Amino acid sequence: MDFTALYASTAPSYAQVSPGGEWIASFSRAGHILIRSTRSLELAFVFQVDEAFAKACQWIQWKPLNKDDDEEQEETSFLFVASSEKIIVINLLEPEFYAIIQCAHDHVSRVQWTRTKQILLFSDLHCRLTVWSVVQKKGLLLQQVKSQVRKGFAFHPTLPFAVVLHRKNGFDFAHLYQMSTENWKLSARWKIPTIDAQSIHWSPDGSRIAVVEAAFENSVYVYTSLGNYITKICPPSNQQELGLCNLQWAPDGSYVLAHSLHNSSLRCLEPLAFSNALEFVHSYYPDLDAPTHVWQEDINYQDQSKYKRLDKPPFIQKSYNATIRCKMNVDGTLLASCCNSVPNILWIWSVSSRSLHTMLVQSAPIIQWDWHLYRSDLLVIRCAVHPSRSLDQASLLFFWSAAWAEPRIIRVPKMGFIIRHHQWMKAAPSNGGREAIVVCGNSSYTIGYVVESEDDSETTMMPTMTFSDFALSDEPLASELDATKTITIQM
Repeated sequence: MDFTALYASTAPSYAQVSPGGEWIASFSRAGHILIRSTRSLELAFVFQVDEAFAKACQWIQWKPLNKDDDEEQEETSFLFVASSEKIIVINLLEPEFYAIIQCAHDHVSRVQWTRTKQILLFSDLHCRLTVWSVVQKKGLLLQQVKSQVRKGFAFHPTLPFAVVLHRKNGFDFAHLYQMSTENWKLSARWKIPTIDAQSIHWSPDGSRIAVVEAAFENSVYVYTSLGNYITKICPPSNQQELGLCNLQWAPDGSYVLAHSLHNSSLRCLEPLAFSNALEFVHSYYPDLDAPTHVWQEDINYQDQSKYKRLDKPPFIQKSYNATIRCKMNVDGTLLASCCNSVPNILWIWSVSSRSLHTMLVQSAPIIQWDWHLYRSDLLVIRCAVHPSRSLDQASLLFFWSAAWAEPRIIRVPKMGFIIRHHQWMKAAPSNGGREAIVVCGNSSYTIGYVVESEDDSETTMMPTMTFSDFALSDEPLASELDATKTITIQM
């Protein structure tokens, strides 16, 4: 893998890539908002903010692209940087003009863009949602919103509609809003027979809305896009005590993925009748056929890691007290899941063959994994540091691809670099269109470019540098700031 030099960023906002892959935004320690081009990695825009705000900043977020945009040609120009008390909105097409939203009297717990140039400000204290229009420069207040749940709102995949969970007089309601830059118009409202709804989801074609109940009630209610009741999804009759903790639609809508809070299985449901079509169980017994590929992280006496292939996976008993995290790839053909009863194993399932494709057995619990944005057979894994190993293991990333002969372990070539965050990005044509990933540490980030050839799979750097050269210092950034116009934002 080829790495760039280190560039400044801060936690917990880290570096964030724009949806079209043209820009990377981050904070410097001195309070600069730095916007770099992903093609040249040169500073394109610099904004100076108050240093106290920079230290309090929790979010950097780019406005998403509209679904009808041509992603190869279109790129967003809007982003915000936000703390719990203040949000600054920037438009790169008009960098001299910016907006500041003050939230000092009602701190926000979450901030989210919509596709219609509006920002959603969630307040847990008052259970309300403020819809702030960047165009109108004013906000709309929605009261009695379930702002504390995992996913209390969902957007229509293509049309300007949003559905939001509300709670009034001890009952849950779903409100359907038609979004515009001027207002949110209430189009429909219906009561949900839930005790405590936890999340709401819109199907990829926009025809169905699913509401997931709290795990102890073990139910999912499905409605049409206008709120007409369709069906109720429950676990099998012999597992009524096992609640559903999450639900995901396949990207093409061909199936619905459901998994339980207290059962180590994934269920693929038929999207019309919501009947059980396929089940994957996180267990392995010696008398069962082994999966095609089993790879285990092997550590030598020098504390260096390498994958080795196993004939069979370790014995894993089915757990009835296990929470599952699962992510689909871009086309829904592969699932990657992790069960908290065996947190060091990543299970990769093939939906088409209806079987377990690969098991990756890590030496430490898995913290995060992500499929590539556009390539369906590539994912990255980040693990915790095992107590018996050196802190250098915090600079490792683990990559798997069905096209490779074996998985790869990549170390960021910087002494003491601790990976805190990673994000796939579009590769710039200037780097041959290779898959690229942004890797963030506590105070800096680098970009790694995937090398497909096994002969070139060793970690290299672009251009070739020594460890002492590959260090973050204030001098290179200071010279870049001198050569780039800085816009001061008056707080």
